[in-house]
Amino acid sequence: MAKVALTMPVFFQLRQPCCDIGNYSFELYGLYMRIKILTVFGTRPEAIKLVPVIRALNSDKDIDAKVCVTFQHRQMLTQVLELFGINVDEQLDNEPVNQYMGQSLSQSQARMLEGLDKIIARQKPDLVLVHGDTSSCLAGALAAFYRQVPVIHIEAGLRTGNLCAPFPEEAHRQMVARVASLHLVPTVRARAHLLAENITADSIYVTGNTIVDALAMVREQIAQFPYGYFEQQLRQQAGMEGYEFAPPLVLITLHRRESSGEKFRALCKAILQLAQANQDRTFVFPLHLNPEVNEPARKILGGTANIYLIPPQEYHLFVWLLMRAELVITDSGGVQEEAEVLGKPVFILRDQSDRPESLARASARLVGTDPSNLISQANDFFKIRKASTFLQTEAENVLSEVFGDGQAAQRIVSIIKQKYGSEFVDNNIAPEKYPRTMCELD
Repeated sequence: MAKVALTMPVFFQLRQPCCDIGNYSFELYGLYMRIKILTVFGTRPEAIKLVPVIRALNSDKDIDAKVCVTFQHRQMLTQVLELFGINVDEQLDNEPVNQYMGQSLSQSQARMLEGLDKIIARQKPDLVLVHGDTSSCLAGALAAFYRQVPVIHIEAGLRTGNLCAPFPEEAHRQMVARVASLHLVPTVRARAHLLAENITADSIYVTGNTIVDALAMVREQIAQFPYGYFEQQLRQQAGMEGYEFAPPLVLITLHRRESSGEKFRALCKAILQLAQANQDRTFVFPLHLNPEVNEPARKILGGTANIYLIPPQEYHLFVWLLMRAELVITDSGGVQEEAEVLGKPVFILRDQSDRPESLARASARLVGTDPSNLISQANDFFKIRKASTFLQTEAENVLSEVFGDGQAAQRIVSIIKQKYGSEFVDNNIAPEKYPRTMCELD
C-alpha cells in the first residue's frame, strides 16, 4: 500500500500538545498514523545513551524516526555513529560546533539554534527528542519550542541545585524542563526534583537510565570478539606496547570545566604522586580532546612509567578497560553511572553529585576536588583492599539495577506512543511497571 502524507492540526492527534496551533505531517499507513520523531544530539555521551532508544524507535512500525546531529564534538561523536551504525538524516552545516575550537558557549549555542531551526522547519517533526543537559540538548529543545513542536526530554530531572556545578549543564537542564512536554526521568529521585519545580506529575515518567541498556548490549558484543583483540588494539592504537594488561589497573577520566585550569593541574599532580607511590599499579588515562585537558596532562604525567596517556577510545574498548579496572577515578557523571552499573569502585572528583543514588554503595565515594583528599583516600583504598577483591569474571559481573533494568529504551517508546496518540502500546513494558530500585527513595 502506498503511503499517503496527511497534514492535520497537531491538537487533533496529540494528547499533550505543546501548543494548539501549527501543522505537522503524519504518514498514514493503512489505518494508523506514524509519529515523526526527530532526535537531536551532538556529543559522544549523548550518542551512547541514545543508541538503544534510536534502535527501538527505528524498529517500531508506528514511528518515523529521524536523527539530527550537531557535531558538538565531531571526532568523538563520529566514532560512536560509525561503531553502532547510526544513520544520520540531518546535520548542522559548516564547521563543527565545538567550544574547544575557539568558540564561546554563546557562539556555539547561537549557531546550533539557528541551524536546528532550519532543520525542524524542513523536517516538520511531530515531536523532538533531546537527551540530558548538553548545549545540543538545550538548542534542540529551544528550537523545537520556538517552532511549537512538543519536546521530549530523556534523562530529565538530574539536579545539584548549584548553577555553577556542573556548569553549564545544571542551567541547561533546568531550562529544558520549562519547555519540555514530556519528562522521562532515570530515577524516582529525579522525578521528585521535577515535582519540586512544579512540573506536572502526569508529564513525568520514571524509565530508568538508558546507559544500562547500552552497557548490556556492549557487554554482549565484547564477548563475541576473539581472545586478545582488545589488548592488541590498545597496543597498536594507544601506545601501550609492552603492557600485559594484568591487574591492578586504575582508570582515570577528567574533563569537566569545574576541574579546569590550576585545579586540573593540581589533580594531575596528585595522580602523579599516586602513581609514583604505587608502582605495582597501572594508571590508564584516556585524554579528552580539549587542549585545556590534553596539554597540561601530558606535561605533568607524560613519561611516567606506570601512567598511560591514551587517546579517547571507541566505546567497546573503553568498557573493556572499565570492566578490568580495580578503581575508577573520574569527574564524569556518565562514567560514575557506568562504574555503578558494572559494580566498580569509583572515586568521584566533584564537590556535588547529580547522581547520588550510587553513593549508597560503600565503594562509590564523593572525593571532591581537593588533591590531598584524593591522595589520602586512594592510598587507603590501595592498602586495605587487594586487586583480586574487585576483579570479577564476566559471569560474576552482574549489572547493577540502581539506574535501571536495561529496558529503559523500550519503556520510553511505549510511553511516547501512549502519550501521543498511538494505540499500539506494549503492555509488557508499561510505564507503571518500574523496577523497585528506581522507585524508592532512601
